[in-house]
Amino acid sequence: MISNYLIRWKLKEFKQDEKLLRLFVFKNIANCLKHDFDFKIEDTHDYEDCSSIYKFTNKTDFMLFPNDRTFNFFYTHDIKDLKLHVIYSNKTYFFKLEEKYLHCIPYWMPFMYESKNKDHQQKIVTAKILTTDRPFFKSKEIYW
Repeated sequence: MISNYLIRWKLKEFKQDEKLLRLFVFKNIANCLKHDFDFKIEDTHDYEDCSSIYKFTNKTDFMLFPNDRTFNFFYTHDIKDLKLHVIYSNKTYFFKLEEKYLHCIPYWMPFMYESKNKDHQQKIVTAKILTTDRPFFKSKEIYW
C-alpha cells in the first residue's frame, strides 16, 4: 500500500535567512524520525553534507538514489501547483504537494516533480539519511 511509504509532517513556517533553512529542515527530520521509526546509524550526518536546496521550473526527470541513503526527504518551501509522481508496484501515483510540509519516501522509490506553472521557480529542500539496517515504521508495523 502506497500510504505506507509516503509520509508527511506539517512544519511551522520558516521565515529566517535561507542559509539556515537546511538546518531547520535537518533538525525537524531528526525529530520526526525518532518518533516514527526504529533504525541504526553509524556515521555522523551533517546538514551541510546531507541536504541541499533544489530549484527548478516545470518538471524534473525521475530520480532514484539507491546507494547513499535510506530515507529521501524533501521540504516544500516555496511551491506552486506542484505534484509528486512516485512509482510503486509498477504503477505511477500522483500527489498534490502543499507548502511547508516535510515529506519522506524510501530510497528504492523512483520519483519526480511536475508543475503546470512554468513561471514559478519551485524551491524544495532535499535531504538524505543513511541507516545501517532496514528502518521499522512503528505505526504501520512494517520494515522499509
